[in-house]
Amino acid sequence: MSSRRAGPGSRLVSSDDVRVVPRTLETPTALLSMDVETDYGTGRRDALDQLARFLDVVGELAVPLTAFVEGQLFERQPQTCALLAARGVDVQLHVYDHATSGDSPESLRQGVDAFTAFMGRPPDGYRAHSCRLTPELFEALADFGFKWDSSVMRAYALGHNGHACFRQGDYFVLGEGLFEFPVGRWRGLNLPLNHPYSLLAGRAGGQILRRFCGPADRLVAYNIHMTDLLRVPALDQAPYGALFRLLQRWMWLGQNGDTFAFFRLMYAYLRDRGFSFETTNGCYERLTESR
Repeated sequence: MSSRRAGPGSRLVSSDDVRVVPRTLETPTALLSMDVETDYGTGRRDALDQLARFLDVVGELAVPLTAFVEGQLFERQPQTCALLAARGVDVQLHVYDHATSGDSPESLRQGVDAFTAFMGRPPDGYRAHSCRLTPELFEALADFGFKWDSSVMRAYALGHNGHACFRQGDYFVLGEGLFEFPVGRWRGLNLPLNHPYSLLAGRAGGQILRRFCGPADRLVAYNIHMTDLLRVPALDQAPYGALFRLLQRWMWLGQNGDTFAFFRLMYAYLRDRGFSFETTNGCYERLTESR
């Protein structure tokens, strides 16, 4: 098993490496998820400490949520993981440490061990650092017995995977049976249908996307971070480069310190377009129960 880390520029998984089978859904389905990590990978937790506020909103809307949790948090911030479990969230695994440049098979092992020790069960699903699902990471996920992944970014964004094998289909089965639930995208412009990129479109741009584009697929994996919901000082320390910080500052123009109202708007938008809501693991179980 290779120990190479999947940093920027790493080759991403495709049908050149594994069998990729596209699948379609019969009805529109939305998978709302959150990447639970320290603020911009800095170790600070000004936004993360307000996680209970967001879970209150989720509870009020009675919408299921999947949380992809940084592996290190199971060891260093167990109260955060306990809160998620207590609120009935579908808890799954994210990269071990978001401050690193990416995933590796060794860091995946660290995350699996930390998750299993805390949760009393192994994780079923995964989301890769910056949506970079490489051939090496795919092999490691298969070796560790993961059932599904939600990393492939088909839209033009960080982690973009534009291989032809991912152009059609709502979701995919990779290799011997790993399900892939790709990140949502807008029709036509092929931009990510998730919280941060929709905020980057601005108020007018967001209205155009919702009115004229709409979801490109019957599956929308809509993702969010606490730092998309709450503006925090850790942005100045973010280790992702000047362009990232510039885009984040643009995203926050015109916002009043938080974007909870925008989350409610997007939930209502998907609901009104006929989408039903499931946890990601619940969707996997539904799709495989008759197999």
